[in-house]
Amino acid sequence: MSLSYPGIEEHGSHDFQFNVAPNPTNGNFKITYLLPQNQPGQLEVFDINGRRIYEMNLPHWSTMQEVILPKSISSGVYNCTITSGGERGKQEGGGL
Repeated sequence: MSLSYPGIEEHGSHDFQFNVAPNPTNGNFKITYLLPQNQPGQLEVFDINGRRIYEMNLPHWSTMQEVILPKSISSGVYNCTITSGGERGKQEGGGL
């Protein structure tokens, strides 16, 4: 599997600064990010059809989480979204 995000589309004024590693990945990866100050967040991963396949709560104090996707998720194109403090950061077009 590989994760590659050719661009970031951001909504609002906050820069979430996504970074996913390693790339390529076997479904286990670390995502680093910057949440709005003192705001918890939520990570969501969507398939190409817009179906949410994974979600994770992000504590307000965190800047990195290890993500272990279920083995039932097949290779394909996925989108990553972080929502926090009423704002949303989105990375589109990643492949697993």
